[in-house]
Amino acid sequence: MNKPHLFLLLFVPVFFGCPVDPCGPECGIVLPDEVPEPTSIYDDTCWGKSFEDATPSSTPEAASCIAQLRIDETFPLIGQLGEMQIHLDAAFDGSQLHLVYNYADSGTDGIGVAGRTLACDGTLGEEVQISGGPLTQTEPNAAWSGDRLLVAWQRDDPEQSPNNLSTHYHIVDANWNPLFETERTLTMTRNGIEQTKNVWMPVILPAFQQGFWVIGARGHDAATVFQSFAQLVGGSGGLLCDSIDLNLQPEIGQVYPAAAANRGQVLMAWESHQPGGGEIEFAQSAKGFLHTATTEITNSSGDAERPAVALSPNGENAAIAYHISVGTTLRTYLIDPTQPTTPLAVGNSGENAHSPAVALGENGGVVFWLEIVSGTKNRAYHQTFQRVDGGYELVGSPQAVGDDAVLPYPILVQHLSADSYFLGWMAGNYPNYQAFGRFILPAELQ
Repeated sequence: MNKPHLFLLLFVPVFFGCPVDPCGPECGIVLPDEVPEPTSIYDDTCWGKSFEDATPSSTPEAASCIAQLRIDETFPLIGQLGEMQIHLDAAFDGSQLHLVYNYADSGTDGIGVAGRTLACDGTLGEEVQISGGPLTQTEPNAAWSGDRLLVAWQRDDPEQSPNNLSTHYHIVDANWNPLFETERTLTMTRNGIEQTKNVWMPVILPAFQQGFWVIGARGHDAATVFQSFAQLVGGSGGLLCDSIDLNLQPEIGQVYPAAAANRGQVLMAWESHQPGGGEIEFAQSAKGFLHTATTEITNSSGDAERPAVALSPNGENAAIAYHISVGTTLRTYLIDPTQPTTPLAVGNSGENAHSPAVALGENGGVVFWLEIVSGTKNRAYHQTFQRVDGGYELVGSPQAVGDDAVLPYPILVQHLSADSYFLGWMAGNYPNYQAFGRFILPAELQ
């Protein structure tokens, strides 16, 4: 409330002849009982009203799980559905990890989507088929919100060409029981008009309790190249409101989105195919307001690619990792998005470091990346970092995980609680690709 200045209260009645007590509105002064009610922190859009009517998302309590962590042991994660396991992702509900991944369906020659749990003591749950069949379904992604998990993936159906890419999703409970009978297709509207072009590369975030954001890339009626988007999904699986263009640029391709959410903050990034080369475009937004986010962009010497993002548990600190390609050379960098002009180089000297993942905890974070050995074979390394004036600094030295046969599929680092993390990667020789995981407690951050 704006309080009246003291001199107005003393002198206005004299000069304008208003009654001294009470002065009232005729003096242009609003008395305390006439002050308007505070306005909502949410705006009047469909998205704002959806958040205003919802319970904010909360961080799961994880103390009992963390007490059981089996640290620095490597767990094979493959199940019985197929001999191949790739595109691993995970979501943490406070007591266990929900793993989602692709498997090779030998019965149909398709690529399916499966899930299973991993407890903090290393116990693996039964494998569950989420989607199968003869088509190629890849890059599953998942997030936990309230008491449920949303899993989304992309499907390639050549018979639907040129709009052969679609995104599908399911919502399940902690035991993988589905909330609806069959998977759903992400069919969005923009300005009230149904969008019918390609939709792929889904990334899932908790929006509010039992609500989710789906972020991805899509073909666009008003653009000639893929554009990044966001779509709000309710806890029962229904789509809420129109979809959002994160930064519509009709001739600038936008692909490989990444996103993180914590305490009402959302951080997003994607590859932006600028005329002068690839850059990383990014945006941070409060209260889940993706429709009001403004974007920034890196300024790289080379093609910036494959962003990964992280927010600290309190939502106050953020990090973006990506690699830059110059000819056949790959270099990985880490930035604080509030100071994007001071990137921190990551990786062993003279090695081609690429495809990073990143997570933030209470006292710092972990960056995870690959370095090329030969062909499709890589080594995987992780290293901790801490916040300093001007950005971040690396702590300690790179730590290797796995062997020299790590595959160039997206790797994973998932924050659990305080400064504990889960690492996931894929390795092996064709066709026996499989996923592996490890819990770590970096000594530098304890």
